[in-house]
Amino acid sequence: MFFLIANLPFLTITTLFGTDTFIDSFRHPTAYQTIKTNTIPQLTTQSEYILLKKPTHQNYSIKVNDIILYYTTQETFVEERVTSIVSTKGMNMYYTTAGNNSRIKGPIFEDQILGIIQAEYDSNLWNNLCIQLWDISTENLNAIALFTP
Repeated sequence: MFFLIANLPFLTITTLFGTDTFIDSFRHPTAYQTIKTNTIPQLTTQSEYILLKKPTHQNYSIKVNDIILYYTTQETFVEERVTSIVSTKGMNMYYTTAGNNSRIKGPIFEDQILGIIQAEYDSNLWNNLCIQLWDISTENLNAIALFTP
């Protein structure tokens, strides 16, 4: 019973972020960042927090249907779904649509992209506590040793 209660925060994180992201966050702790969405007024997400996978991650690659967070030339932040990727002379350009909008926007260049939105979640006391424990444990524990055979 104690084991279950002690691991309840990590089970919550696994539910919020997914098992793969949870385990990967211990392998690459600096490649993930949680962002409070009300600090960025331009975002249209209904969630209070987002988990961002940064370009510093070893396996970072943007695919069609990923939701990316990027900044525009007007220095505003936008999150949109990638609809197509065009590569010219070794440079990737991303085209997006926002929500139900069928109008394609772009190009967006790699240096504008802050990362891929991995998860969205709402703020409550339990989620906040779990996120804090997860953040501390990814930085201070060698928990990845538990997941390797």
